[in-house]
Amino acid sequence: MMKKIYAIAVFNLFISLVNAQVTDEAKRLLDSGKNILMSGNEKEALKTFDQAIRVSKAKPYREGSPEVYMLIGDIYLNAASRNKCYICTAYNYYTRSRDIDPNRKIIWDKMNDERFKPMKTQVDFCTYCNSH
Repeated sequence: MMKKIYAIAVFNLFISLVNAQVTDEAKRLLDSGKNILMSGNEKEALKTFDQAIRVSKAKPYREGSPEVYMLIGDIYLNAASRNKCYICTAYNYYTRSRDIDPNRKIIWDKMNDERFKPMKTQVDFCTYCNSH
């Protein structure tokens, strides 16, 4: 029985170390994507963000880590002064993060940001983006 508990503990430690490495790689890609976005190359930034999402795909998040989606949303929201449509993009990433893990309070708080108040539905976001 003790050997089984030890084996489980070692396995859990191994998984947490693997996830930490994935998170470090994803964070590196997110930093790179942020710099690319700030330089004005939206398409290349999107490719880099997609790579960060792919890197973060691990158990239990096969579609990508909700943390990575949330951080991408943060990057777009902070860049909204350059392009108002980034507000829509940020909200879309926050929504994806929420859909993956609805129990994260921080994402619900971020989705209640004042900058999202004028837009109530996804259709409203599209209308908002097209009008700016």
